[in-house]
Amino acid sequence: MSAQATPVAVTGAGVVMATPATLRGWSLFSTPGDTVTLYDSPNGATGTVLATVVIPAAGAVTFALPDGLRAAKGIYLQCSGALAGSVWIG
Repeated sequence: MSAQATPVAVTGAGVVMATPATLRGWSLFSTPGDTVTLYDSPNGATGTVLATVVIPAAGAVTFALPDGLRAAKGIYLQCSGALAGSVWIG
């Protein structure tokens, strides 16, 4: 059985988790639309790409990874604008 996820609120680019974590999913909204990239990195848009998410204009994207995806260093979210929602970690 998978561990429960904890939502981490996001509003734009920045550190989601500065320590190792398991990416369990996300629920993200963007009024103008955006491309979001999640990296295995505690401090910037470098390292291994964990996921790339395209959010349509005035749209939302929700996705769950029941078994999770391990980020050995941390999780950093890169985007070009404002977001609403959360990234789920375990």
